Amino acid sequence: MTTTSAVFIGDGSLLVQCADVFRRAGHRIEAVVSASQANLDWAEAQGIAAVRMEGEWAARLDGLRFDYLFSVANLRMLPQAVLDRAGKLAINFHDALLPRYAGLNATCWALMAGETVHGITWHEMTARADAGRIVRQVSFEVSPEETALSLNAKCYEAGLAAFGGIADDLARGDLALHAQHGEREYFGRHKRPELLGTLDFSRPATELAALVRALDFGQYGNPLGRAKLWTGEQLLLVHTASVVPTQGSGAPGTVLQAEGGTLRIAGTAGDLLLAGCTDLQGRPSLGGIAVGAVLPAVPHAVQAQLGERSEAIARGEQHWTEALHHVAPVELPYPRKSGTAAGTEPLRFPLGVAAHGASTVAAFQDLAGRAHRPGARVRPLHRCSARRAGARTGVLARCLGAADHRDACAGQHAATRRRDRDRDREGAHRGPAHA
Repeated sequence: MTTTSAVFIGDGSLLVQCADVFRRAGHRIEAVVSASQANLDWAEAQGIAAVRMEGEWAARLDGLRFDYLFSVANLRMLPQAVLDRAGKLAINFHDALLPRYAGLNATCWALMAGETVHGITWHEMTARADAGRIVRQVSFEVSPEETALSLNAKCYEAGLAAFGGIADDLARGDLALHAQHGEREYFGRHKRPELLGTLDFSRPATELAALVRALDFGQYGNPLGRAKLWTGEQLLLVHTASVVPTQGSGAPGTVLQAEGGTLRIAGTAGDLLLAGCTDLQGRPSLGGIAVGAVLPAVPHAVQAQLGERSEAIARGEQHWTEALHHVAPVELPYPRKSGTAAGTEPLRFPLGVAAHGASTVAAFQDLAGRAHRPGARVRPLHRCSARRAGARTGVLARCLGAADHRDACAGQHAATRRRDRDRDREGAHRGPAHA
């Protein structure tokens, strides 16, 4: 028996499962590199060096000697210098048959293409992504109702089973590799479905149903986008879709049934049964669609814009996902509770106007900014007299009304800022203000 050593890099539980198989086959793991805390915790519990994939993480591999590098559920391109550290070979897990489906989100693109056979590939890592020699490849059938979630699960199981064979081959010292053959297509990280997943009823019903299933990740993160329906006034999200025999002679896009959260829509070569429809906030909704209505196509100008900007939109998704995930609530720069007697309630003053989205946020930012201003004498509402607090809410109310009176309000804001600056300067000359 031949004993080898390895470093495992990647995220997700498949890495842990493969690493466990590798050890049971008699091999040794020198380190686990991951951005997943669960994977790092597992490595530490096993007495294996755990390297968090952040910053200059590659430098932490200096001094380690290992035969193989295994990239498992790793969506990052590894530097060639890291690949070169493997004494014998760097091997990657890919969730599709190569070379046909290279790149990312391969299961989704395979479903959209209507593939009836899919598979996984363990392959040599080279400077060109997903282009190295094949170490082991397994194929299996795609069921008619397959979703991205279920196909990913099949790839997980097939990948783990195939890795067991690789570990055994390494123990016997007879790992065999062979070159890739056939047509290759690469699907980049920022590639998205046409119209960002919006249903186009001029396409065959089977293609639209496949699109919906390809964008169904269950409760897992969705890297491509949700399937959507344009009503002419708003977008609805679609959870499931199936093709049923044609009912009637309506033109594609004609609504034949609308009840509960389900729509039956006339399609090309069959009707579409769309279920689990919600608005963009996830609330069950059919958007007021009535039976007999004909759903419009996305306007040509919008289609052209989406075609031009789809990649740019996709590039911005990661930034905004992270930014919104870490957004903190706006906190006023003074405590809610003061030294007043226990049980004292803050004064509340109705604004008398409706909130206007971004204008509302801007108004509160303006109010908070005044309190931060050096020398400002803005007091918390619950410490102000009713007259002063009421006056301040009047300023806020004027800000909230900006959605309807932007030009007038802009002048008022400018005048208010000038008065505030004058008061600040005057206060600075007079010395500290006394409450």
